[in-house]
Amino acid sequence: MQEVKHKRNYNYDIIRVIAISLVVICHSVEMVYFENSNVSVQYNLFYILCHSISRLGVPLFLYLTGTLLLNKKFETNNDIKKFYKHNFLTLIIVCEIWYMCYYLLDMFVFEKTLYFKEFIQIVMFLKPYPLSHAWYLPMIIGIYLTIPFISILVNKYSKAIKYIMYINIFYVFIVPFINIVLELLKVDYQLINAFNMPFGGGCYGIYLLIGYYISQRYNNEKGSKKWNNYLLILIFALTFAFNIFVRYKLNCDSWYNSLTVLVCSYCIYVLSLKIKINSTIVKKWLEKLSVCSFGVYLIHKPIINLLNKLNLINNTSYVLPVKVLLYFLLSLIISYILAIIISKFKPLKKYVLFIK
Repeated sequence: MQEVKHKRNYNYDIIRVIAISLVVICHSVEMVYFENSNVSVQYNLFYILCHSISRLGVPLFLYLTGTLLLNKKFETNNDIKKFYKHNFLTLIIVCEIWYMCYYLLDMFVFEKTLYFKEFIQIVMFLKPYPLSHAWYLPMIIGIYLTIPFISILVNKYSKAIKYIMYINIFYVFIVPFINIVLELLKVDYQLINAFNMPFGGGCYGIYLLIGYYISQRYNNEKGSKKWNNYLLILIFALTFAFNIFVRYKLNCDSWYNSLTVLVCSYCIYVLSLKIKINSTIVKKWLEKLSVCSFGVYLIHKPIINLLNKLNLINNTSYVLPVKVLLYFLLSLIISYILAIIISKFKPLKKYVLFIK
């Protein structure tokens, strides 16, 4: 497996920090608003705004995964075995350890009933763990399982795979978007997607491929000059405003197969790649925070649940946006502190935080 050594790309660190911050915002705003369902129009708009922007966190992680892993060269069976041994199997161990941690926390801290039979099903990936962020773990394991083969295909048949990706984008993202527009226009008709592409990877696979193709274009100096920052900002602003309007008007959520999530996250990702960092101190802190980002993802949700159980924020008289901010800051800071402490121990660093 050929890997060219490059100097650290701090733009990738920026993307990781932005992505994990958005994920923590998502679960913070959900915690506050699920505890306060009857809110004013202004607070409801604040929820929609925060929840919509926070939806961009997972796509940013997936773009980056595509950028970093699909550019690896797998030329022999040994290359694939090496990837599975050092990446795939390690990730499975990390997930199983955290499933055990979540199980023990639920039983002894949060006093929830989770039968051992259910736990066995969870660790065998036969049942999702009942935590709002835990769905990501089996999904990313599935992606890691296919990385070597997707990498071989995109590096050998880049143009052909791109056309297949466009077809998949139409059915996964554009068809649901057309249905939303029809609903807004009060047209009593909905498109039914009968097209089945089982090896297309769904919306998560598309994010992965887009991340790869962005890296190919961005690494080409001539291609990168074509991207206009102001145009990207304008597209983001218009798309995000439309998403807010749709969610408010139709009282609906937006998942990762939303075209607006795809477009907005694409704009943020590309704009983040263009940021120039000159400060050595900023680079140092970005690297520290970035390295622990997956660990923060694994830790932050139990921290939010613990803050909720202790009623440290809910019992205050602060307005809802301030409560969201407190959940976000406390859970993010505590999660980072714990991740940094754990990373000081080499075996835990690898098998608990997935830091190589």
